[in-house]
Amino acid sequence: MKLIIHRVVAAYDGEANEAEQMVLFCLGAAQEAHHAVHEAGGTLEAAKAAASEAYKNAMPKLTHHALVRFYIACVAQGVALNYITGKEAKLMLYAAQLALAALRRSNL
Repeated sequence: MKLIIHRVVAAYDGEANEAEQMVLFCLGAAQEAHHAVHEAGGTLEAAKAAASEAYKNAMPKLTHHALVRFYIACVAQGVALNYITGKEAKLMLYAAQLALAALRRSNL
């Protein structure tokens, strides 16, 4: 699976590897949840829903500049893989924008 992460973090080449690791962490959480529901006899729809929730729950917190960038990378990859809907992505990216503004103010 080719990640789109490098396009998202192109301006931060030094952090691209860390961002990719965070995306892979989220993907791993989604895959584990999907597998667990599938193994328990759940439906494909239930497994996809569990994977989507696990992916979102594994995303980084918006507490530092680098984590916000990693969060944005996870949103982009989540949309590409249908773990995050377009509507959810809009809200998540707005939250990232607010977090960045708050972090800038706190560094003054």
